[in-house]
Amino acid sequence: PTPQAVPSIYEMASDISHDDSLGLLSLAVKKKHGLQPGDKIDLHTDTDLLKEIEVVNVHDEHRFSVKTHTHPKQAFVYGKYVDDFRCVDYEAISMLNVSATQELARQAEDLESRVRDLEARERRLALLEENLEAKMSRMEAFEKRLDALDKRLVSVSPQIDRNTEGLQVSVSTGSSR
Repeated sequence: PTPQAVPSIYEMASDISHDDSLGLLSLAVKKKHGLQPGDKIDLHTDTDLLKEIEVVNVHDEHRFSVKTHTHPKQAFVYGKYVDDFRCVDYEAISMLNVSATQELARQAEDLESRVRDLEARERRLALLEENLEAKMSRMEAFEKRLDALDKRLVSVSPQIDRNTEGLQVSVSTGSSR
């Protein structure tokens, strides 16, 4: 990967001095710069844009020097170059978001369809249960009637047995009653 400058410092230099004999430009910033000798930085000056300029000396955590022959009165220190610069591809994230949202919508529609099917089955089941209860009730009524008829039949059965014996006798004798 190509090194890129990141806005790690991103502020106007509070103090600028130039040493013509050494060709060094010394800069001071208010916040800690975190630079080391050999780092490369971007400087935007009132006279020039200095890209990938090398840090020669680090005096303290707020002051450093770079090698240049320019004499700016103002300088904006952008930041240092890094090899592992990463950025967020918002367009790709947006497309991924759209795809994920579409998939969630499809799943929601599928679930809604399944819920509708289950609700319809539940209604059919309730109707079947009502129908079964009605039939069970009718069957119980028939059983009660059958039991009552059976009891009447048992109470009348000795008479029927006697009558059937007499009938058999009369049939065997050939006379009718």
